Amino acid sequence: MTRESTEIRKQQIVRATMEIIVSEGLHNLTVQKIADSVGITDAAIYRHFASKQEILLTMIDSIRHNLFAHIGTEVADDQPAREQLQETLKRHLEFIEAEHGTPHILFSEALYTDVTKLQQRLRSIMEHYQDYITSIIRHGKDRGEFREDLDEKAVPMLFLGVIQSNVMLWTLAGQSYSLTENYDHLWKILSEGLR
Repeated sequence: MTRESTEIRKQQIVRATMEIIVSEGLHNLTVQKIADSVGITDAAIYRHFASKQEILLTMIDSIRHNLFAHIGTEVADDQPAREQLQETLKRHLEFIEAEHGTPHILFSEALYTDVTKLQQRLRSIMEHYQDYITSIIRHGKDRGEFREDLDEKAVPMLFLGVIQSNVMLWTLAGQSYSLTENYDHLWKILSEGLR
């Protein structure tokens, strides 16, 4: 096997980690399995990462970067808030589907680990996401698009709950259909709650 640059090798290790988590679950992830998947020795993994936890944290950072790059996190002054929420929902579902559910699986399984840093990093992503949805709601209130009594804390939870429950069903069905095929129906339900 040819020697790859450090950055390329790290990306390969992170990608292999994601694939193992999707196919076997976080609890079955080992450094040896990652090394075998990449085609290197387990000792070579430790040239790039100090521990399995560091690989997972790097993977979470990669997911965070890619998710927010895909959905965006800047509230657009020139776009109606309702359209921004609708676009965010669609882009989030597209992202999860493109990543084969890795973010959902990782979030679900991380709840049952005792790795505090992992949970803290995931909580940070959730808080950032909730802040983004809340800022869209505030923007919509300021522009008169949403009623004043709309609960700014409940909407992000509802939004994420709709996504999570649909991703769970999709995962349980073996990802046998397009996650975005029910998008219009999901948006209609969410949109009704925002009136």
